[in-house]
Amino acid sequence: MKSLFALFTMLSFPFCAHAQFFGIPQMSTAQDVSSNGSIVAGENYPSASRWDAVSGAIDLGYVDSPGYGGSHVTYVGGMSADGGLIVGDSTTFSSTTSRQQAFTWSQSGGIMALGDTNVRESAATDVSDDGRTIVGRVTPGPSRFSGSAGVVWIDGTEAIRFSIGTSASGVSRNGIWVVGADLTSANGDSFRWSESTGMLHLGSLGSGSLTDIGHAVSNDGSVVVGQGGDGTPFRWTESGGMMSLGLLIEDDIGYATDTTTNGSNVVGSFSSAGAFIWTEQHGLRSLQQFLELDYGFNLAGWNLRGATAISGDGSLIAGYGLHNGSYEGFIAQIPEPSVFGLLLCGVLLLGTVLRRTRSNPIGLEGREQSVRLNGLVNSKPYEKRKSNNNALGDLRHSFCVLDRKREKVKEGEIANVRGQLATLASFDPRSVLIMEAGTHSPRVSLFLEDQGLKVIVANPRNAQWWP
Repeated sequence: MKSLFALFTMLSFPFCAHAQFFGIPQMSTAQDVSSNGSIVAGENYPSASRWDAVSGAIDLGYVDSPGYGGSHVTYVGGMSADGGLIVGDSTTFSSTTSRQQAFTWSQSGGIMALGDTNVRESAATDVSDDGRTIVGRVTPGPSRFSGSAGVVWIDGTEAIRFSIGTSASGVSRNGIWVVGADLTSANGDSFRWSESTGMLHLGSLGSGSLTDIGHAVSNDGSVVVGQGGDGTPFRWTESGGMMSLGLLIEDDIGYATDTTTNGSNVVGSFSSAGAFIWTEQHGLRSLQQFLELDYGFNLAGWNLRGATAISGDGSLIAGYGLHNGSYEGFIAQIPEPSVFGLLLCGVLLLGTVLRRTRSNPIGLEGREQSVRLNGLVNSKPYEKRKSNNNALGDLRHSFCVLDRKREKVKEGEIANVRGQLATLASFDPRSVLIMEAGTHSPRVSLFLEDQGLKVIVANPRNAQWWP
């Protein structure tokens, strides 16, 4: 029997209907995005706004401080997961004085000052997914230069105030962990705090003129990302401590702005190299190259300058860039590769002509279970059969490698032996391999998965066209 392989490289996946890149001309910067990607919060100096496809951009307004001037500027610090609550700071200023106030905004209540309005200044820098926990800083003294203190608001009321010389910059999505900077610490500037553990100083990346600042933290508190004192973005872990993510260009300077729920993906900005993404699997990369090369985005006219936020599952990235010479906010929505591969394999298998000959079946220990999705079958045996024999059956495989345009890159035949299958698997370790269901597919798919590939086994009789 001869079976068919379709090897589809992850480096050049095209996008399905649920994946897209779009700019928001009404915003110069997109600061945050809701968990489903439908609502964006950002700024177009001097105003801040909330955007969705139905209503467009809604100006958030400002918090006025009488006696400090007649001009105002508003910045977004963060947004709840459903897009219902936006936090940030609003400054009233003149040529000689100014005052900054933390705010919350909702559709029902509009913009409102947050916390104690008697403090000299305040700012809200982040908010938990449910909108209940907000972090930031306050300046309690009479002068704006009298020193700030990190603060945690819960349900709109100040619950925790840290010492003077601190600032809270980020909160975990579940509202448990707070990160920021402590300028009074001799053990490094950045910190992680929770009610149960107290404040932990994370150490420092260097003794430069910059401050180590924690900007974001994973839900379990085990990963913190931010700006290192040496001018590079950092990722701190409980197991490994402080680690620089490096630079894309020598003598550059940058910082990490956000991380996913589990801390595996990080986004941020460099002064020269622009927006970046870091993943556990592939390390530090230019975000623009990542989107263009790995996912096939056409970003002609764009120069992505900064990534400001990433969703908990890593599927959404917000940021800003130069679009045809003008700053503009953007949202990139990225499909999960495993789901996208399932949707696409009907296309790859439909219309193929398979030449079949009889062969003696090879027995398997255990029974095979199949999960059917959109007419596709993903099959695995309950147990893997151990064998030292190099052959996996008396058959050959036809294979075809496709790029993101579904155009043929390479094709041929290989024997059904471990050595040749391993060579095929090494073509691109990040590929998705789609194979025809058959007598030997359980054993072959298990072997290829052991080589590090994502493998999908499909029944060509049930495969459906995916336009």
